[in-house]
Amino acid sequence: MLLSIATATVCAVAADDINSSAFARSMKSEVQSAVKSHPSGLAQRANQRAIANELEASRSRYLPEVSVFGEVGAEIVDNPNSLSANDNDEWKTSRQIGVSARLTLFDGYERANALYRNAARLDGALYSVLATSEAVALNAVEAYIDVYRHRRLLTIARQNIRRHREILRQIRSRVAGGKSPASDSFQIEERVYAAQTVEVEIEKASRDAAAKFRKSVGRSPSGKMSIPRVRHLPRSVASLIDASVANSYQLKALQKSVSESEYAENVGDAAYMPKVHLEGRTSIGEDRGGSSGEEHDAFVGLKLSWKLYDGGVSYSETNAQAERTGKAMYQRDVKVREIRETAERSWNSYINDGRRRSLLQSQVNTNRKIVKNYREEYELSKRTLLDVLDAERARFNSEFQQIGATAAHQFSAFRMLATQSKLADYFGMPQDAIVPRADYEDQFLNASKRGLVSTSGQSIFNIDIAPLK
Repeated sequence: MLLSIATATVCAVAADDINSSAFARSMKSEVQSAVKSHPSGLAQRANQRAIANELEASRSRYLPEVSVFGEVGAEIVDNPNSLSANDNDEWKTSRQIGVSARLTLFDGYERANALYRNAARLDGALYSVLATSEAVALNAVEAYIDVYRHRRLLTIARQNIRRHREILRQIRSRVAGGKSPASDSFQIEERVYAAQTVEVEIEKASRDAAAKFRKSVGRSPSGKMSIPRVRHLPRSVASLIDASVANSYQLKALQKSVSESEYAENVGDAAYMPKVHLEGRTSIGEDRGGSSGEEHDAFVGLKLSWKLYDGGVSYSETNAQAERTGKAMYQRDVKVREIRETAERSWNSYINDGRRRSLLQSQVNTNRKIVKNYREEYELSKRTLLDVLDAERARFNSEFQQIGATAAHQFSAFRMLATQSKLADYFGMPQDAIVPRADYEDQFLNASKRGLVSTSGQSIFNIDIAPLK
């Protein structure tokens, strides 16, 4: 039983508020380090910056396209009706260079919806960064608590060994004096070995906890550790559920996926609309079209293109995108259910673990009194050695379980913060300290309504979103 208890995974003790203790800042610094440097967060930030550049590319499509063209090569034209006898059917070195420009005036709102789609994608990427930060922070908290738990367990395991060795010395003295049988000495020796075996198992589990810490935080645990007390938690499961659904970064990211898919539908609808472009070009050439000599030409005007039928390709692609929108909506609804379940389970764990911690603390206090009384009664020959050893075993087991229950209760509190997307903020990393405000979709929609979509070369937002420093 002791060995199975030694492999549990979470522990802590209540401590002062995070800002009231020098030791408590240690957990804060470790969590901040994890959020800033964990590869999963860095990958999300790289994706966010890539989407920001794609959004900038979408905005740039409102600007005109300017090209330089040219050609040189051998040309022969056989057209006696328009060419002189000297030029007709003669090879010439044709050459030309020119400039063309094109500005889209109307494209069925394809560019606008592509712009909104990428703006929604960027907002979703920003929320994904925040969601990853919450997950990384929670993993770091769990790893921190796990290391501290094993330190506490090693402490009580070594105290247990010392107590049994003390009893062993007393028994050997009693056996030597003829007050106890030799079998008592063997019995307590067996318990000492068992206590040492537990210590070995905990030391192994402690090294595993340190490895988990290095994975989560990126460095080895060191120094004194303390677990801060979480304050201002919701007072009811209903409040926790409502706050979790309202604040969830994961849910907000999925909602942006729905918006992104809806805009993609609108981009597909643009295939049914006419395209109008303002085009201009000018060129200079020589010996072109079979004629000898230099020539200049220029053109400025409107061009129209309208695809009337494409065999049903656009129709099928639009229907496919509509189904993807439905899929995104269903995934969002699934996440709502998951968040509600996680919030409810976190609440249940917090309440249950709090009750267990209180009951186990009472049990620990009672077992300590029992051990004290049994040892006194053993000296008076009112109790057997087995009674004393069983009391010591019950004391150790209750202390062991009490540490685990305290840890689980404290971790449940942090998990309740993470469920509400408030864990990183609790450790001094609010949303605006991690990523810019996720409102690019609203920015472009509002600008479009006011007719202010920028067509200048200057970016209207900063796409160089640097990692945390």
